[in-house]
Amino acid sequence: MSDRNRIKDGAYTVGFMCGVTFVAISVVSAIHLATATTVARNESLFMKRAICDAAGAGPFDETVALTDWYNAAVAPIPNAEAPTTFTVTQGSRTLAYVFVRSGSGLWGQIT
Repeated sequence: MSDRNRIKDGAYTVGFMCGVTFVAISVVSAIHLATATTVARNESLFMKRAICDAAGAGPFDETVALTDWYNAAVAPIPNAEAPTTFTVTQGSRTLAYVFVRSGSGLWGQIT
């Protein structure tokens, strides 16, 4: 095989791999953009459910019931050390304080 053919074959291989990479990155980016709002909503619901569990409130089967309870009973504590400190109330009575903390885990952050 001559040097010219080897260079041509190498250029074809590099071009093909660049094309495949571009298509793969485009598909992953499109999926990320299409699901960004759903992921944000699920993260919010996960945090609300975790606060509900930590406060000892009853399990909520529906998202609407959980959101209604959260909006009525949970409030961030003003001037707290971290923005992830909440108070859970029922009427004028404080039921619980919830502190959301994070630490390092084996495969990433644990909250």
